[in-house]
Amino acid sequence: MEYIYILFSQHNTRKPMVKKIFFILLSLTTISCRSQILPGVTAGGSSHRGSSQKEYVDIPDAPTFSDSHTLVYATTGSGIQSGDTGSKIDFLVGSDYPFMSFNGLSGNYRIKSLDGTNPSTWATLGSPSPNDYSFSASVSTPGVEMYNLRLVDSDNILKMPGASPTKNYIFQNLILEDGSFAGFLINENVAGQDYGSVTYRNCRVLRSGGEPWYNGKTGGGSLAFFRGTTALYDCYSEDVGRDGLQFNGHTNVVVERYLSYNGGLDITNSGIGQSNCIQIQDVYTFSVKKSIFWNFPAPGMIAADDGLFEDCFFYFTDDTRTMYLQSMVSNGYTEMVHTGGTLTFRRCTFYNPNFTGTELFTMQGSTRNYVFEDCILPESVDGPAGDNTVDEICDDQRSDKVTYSVTISGTTFDDTPNIPSFSNPPEAAFIGFEKVISDNYYYYLGYGPRNPNGL
Repeated sequence: MEYIYILFSQHNTRKPMVKKIFFILLSLTTISCRSQILPGVTAGGSSHRGSSQKEYVDIPDAPTFSDSHTLVYATTGSGIQSGDTGSKIDFLVGSDYPFMSFNGLSGNYRIKSLDGTNPSTWATLGSPSPNDYSFSASVSTPGVEMYNLRLVDSDNILKMPGASPTKNYIFQNLILEDGSFAGFLINENVAGQDYGSVTYRNCRVLRSGGEPWYNGKTGGGSLAFFRGTTALYDCYSEDVGRDGLQFNGHTNVVVERYLSYNGGLDITNSGIGQSNCIQIQDVYTFSVKKSIFWNFPAPGMIAADDGLFEDCFFYFTDDTRTMYLQSMVSNGYTEMVHTGGTLTFRRCTFYNPNFTGTELFTMQGSTRNYVFEDCILPESVDGPAGDNTVDEICDDQRSDKVTYSVTISGTTFDDTPNIPSFSNPPEAAFIGFEKVISDNYYYYLGYGPRNPNGL
């Protein structure tokens, strides 16, 4: 029997753009279809969606600059000052820079590569020689939007000082590589110099020695805070030294469709407490949805009175490490206390087939309600107390066990849950810079970057 392989693509003209990639196998005499249907999902008619057919949301285009000025290193040097701007606020980067600093610019600026076709044509900021940063600002703090750029090789790849009044930032379709410590290091601690809203879309951080996103100060006190919303959409990290995400001192955090692939690699130097899937501390409210944290030593450290983890997958490897649900006040966090809020875990999977602990959560915070709903936990947690009791899943260290409620429902225990798999993105130019979810189960549940089912 002979077969014909046909490959074609189609673009949906609606926003957000969705790239449809179809692989069809035709027999010269018969046509055969196979599909994997999720529990509770019914296939209708002849429409079948198998593992060979996936759609991914297109990477958003940078905005069009109608009146711009081109920056070239040979003309400006590394420090961009008012005399280098051509009296414009939109900049095209027309050459590579060993590093770039906005010096004394205090307005709002947009910057992108002169040729934004794909990463091979983007301008690169950073050089192999040691630098403190690849991009930052000094003297005064501007609002910045950045698109279609590669930032590489520095100690902390992208730094921004705080400001008063606060400034807002947009980072879209950036690639940060080989930072000795952090990728996005936005945490300069100057009292009264705060941050506004920060939005990341389709950003990737590869091989950072510390956190790929290190947003905010650590420890208590009254230094810089994020006073707006910090949001990550469709972002990716790979092979990072410390936590997959870190947020400290934020009013509101939103994370959707994030994939952090391999992390906590510097555990010998950083310790287990800085090698978590995620660290959220001194945050007023947050939500993390449709996200995967893959292969970290520890599951997380959370000091927030009001937040939601929904449809998240945590793969961690330490055989006894729990997720710490910390006390705000006992850890010195007082700015973002949200007494009486609710910390919720909904449809989250905690995967560690070698886990030997009898509880998964160390529950220390006494100023919040807790909800654990339809989560999958390691089998060793399934003790004699019953599947949906506090003592079953939590090491309850709260000083007040009466004032606020703990609700547990639908808990199951499984060392072999459905496991996500990953593949290259559809565009050849972005292979090596990110991964997308490829298995049917998590794809159709909407997990991971660029997944249209997670919108």
